[in-house]
Amino acid sequence: MLYPLLSPWIKFPALGILLNGIYFGLILAGMTVAAVLFYKQMARTGVDPNRLRAFVVLSGVMAFPLGVIGSQAANMFYFPPEQWSFVFFSEQFFSGPHQTFHASLILPLAFLLVMAAVFRLNLSHVADTVFLYLPLGHAVGRTGCFLVGCCWGNFVTLTCIGREFSFHNPVPLYEVLLNLFLFFFLRFHYRRIYVTRQLEGQGGRVTALYLVGYGAIRMLLETIRPEQVVGFGMTLAQWGMMVFMLTGLVMQALIFCHRHARKTESMNRSLHPAVVRLAGFLLSLVLVAGAAAFLLNRKLIPWPFHGADTVAGTWGRIPVYLPLTVFSLGSIFWISDTTRPVWNHFRRGRFSPSFLAGLAVSAGYSLYLYLSCSFALKGMGFVFPAMALGLLNAVTEELLFRLVLFQLLFRLIGSMKWSNLVQAVIYGFPHLFIGGPAFFGYAAFYGLVLGWITRTNRSILPAIICHFIADIGAVGLPLLVNPLR
Repeated sequence: MLYPLLSPWIKFPALGILLNGIYFGLILAGMTVAAVLFYKQMARTGVDPNRLRAFVVLSGVMAFPLGVIGSQAANMFYFPPEQWSFVFFSEQFFSGPHQTFHASLILPLAFLLVMAAVFRLNLSHVADTVFLYLPLGHAVGRTGCFLVGCCWGNFVTLTCIGREFSFHNPVPLYEVLLNLFLFFFLRFHYRRIYVTRQLEGQGGRVTALYLVGYGAIRMLLETIRPEQVVGFGMTLAQWGMMVFMLTGLVMQALIFCHRHARKTESMNRSLHPAVVRLAGFLLSLVLVAGAAAFLLNRKLIPWPFHGADTVAGTWGRIPVYLPLTVFSLGSIFWISDTTRPVWNHFRRGRFSPSFLAGLAVSAGYSLYLYLSCSFALKGMGFVFPAMALGLLNAVTEELLFRLVLFQLLFRLIGSMKWSNLVQAVIYGFPHLFIGGPAFFGYAAFYGLVLGWITRTNRSILPAIICHFIADIGAVGLPLLVNPLR
């Protein structure tokens, strides 16, 4: 932004020095703002001022160099592992072109937590206060990106009142505004934990909310930036944000477990078997998914949702998929000891408005896929195996994610909302490797909707019906299209 304004008056190298000074100056200013606010907030809690002052000064002095080290080291991840070596690492460390925010956090935060333990400060309180003011400092730093033209987005053209406007997407400006929103959101929760004590005993929650919140923000913004894809259709930042969000969700789950374990002795007694059953189910799920990926990668089995030239070939896709359905039925074992009989999850009951809403979304999605398809469809003989495979997929995925996983998470976490969110994210992961980050987002959102439907109807049947309607398009259409016509 400043470059076109200043370049007629100031030439390189003076202009480069000035722009770098503004960029790094605002980063240091953001760190200073966060450090000062951290000190003032922690001082109100009665921590010894001399001890707190020494902690803040030492952590603040080390934060910048450690952040630069972490950011430069992350340049390695822009290249395939085959190229990695100590010499290559040294080259990237000293001359790599990329500056990565999330990588710059790792070493400073690790050092800060070690120092908090050395100075005998409450670790969860320190972490929550750091992550409370981190978005504020980050917003100041991103102002530098906005001014010097760093990290802007793709070139876009808009038409308004017959005139065209072309510009680069001001991603740093979006991030400044979203970081400010995140700060006020975290401040609301921080006050409830440490000031009004409404959420007493939930230390670490602000940290978890930051990791999930900023992870979602950055995942979204990366889609409008011209960043290098490093694997499975995702940029390095998006991979980092996946780690952020998963870490935040795990932390939030542990906080809920701790709170409920303290509330009742019965929950404390049931915590261990809940952990064992959830771990057993997830381990079996990963092993089965890994085996399927291996067989597909070696071309030992065909992709079941890929169309065949004959009706018999389409029917032949069902035996390929059937082992997953058998596995999903066997997975019901993990919830078989609950006080509510397993069969009750399959009772029709009374359908709620959520089911009708899900039905409308699913039908609309399938209709959109068929109307937007530019290929001719195969004969009626292909319809029945396509519908059968769609039904198998709907039953399998709903049993695994909205029944077994949802119930196991609820027994461990004790919150329907958080259990639903976690199962939706886990449900999205296989779709990430199939269709990239956008497909992951769509699948996770749909999983969230189906979890909501299951929860409000107290039955798995409405979710299976909605999923089947969606699979008429998502699974049935690839089996029915004729790309040669």
